[in-house]
Amino acid sequence: MKIETLAICNLAYLRRIGPYGPENQALMATFKAWLTSEALFTQVTILGIALDDPTTVPAAACRYDVGAILPDMAVPKRPLSQRKLMGGHYAVFELAHTQSAMSNGYQYLIQQLQQAQLKRRPGPIIERYRPALVQAGKCELLVPIEAELA
Repeated sequence: MKIETLAICNLAYLRRIGPYGPENQALMATFKAWLTSEALFTQVTILGIALDDPTTVPAAACRYDVGAILPDMAVPKRPLSQRKLMGGHYAVFELAHTQSAMSNGYQYLIQQLQQAQLKRRPGPIIERYRPALVQAGKCELLVPIEAELA
């Protein structure tokens, strides 16, 4: 685990509403196809953001965004929706990019936050797919935390 501070930025994204699962993977594939068509696929880090807690929000209302922070000079031929991605402090966990590791990763990271005496702040956990890590079969989970960094 490491701690990072993210700046507030604009996220170009696609959103899906419904139960989390295979349909989110299909949304990711659609987003990657869009990036490829815009010649941006190798230039950006992809983010997956589950905006709702499925234990408190009905599955049919759960929102999932797939997006990227586009380079400043990028002017897409087919623009997507954009929204602000909130900045702040995040605990970053690197893990294998597999279904099993992702499922188990959420339990593991909560335990690690408790052991490190870090308090989670409100906000979604972000899945981050940086090109170099994806090529190595890995990804990252970013958990919003309350932290005083010197």
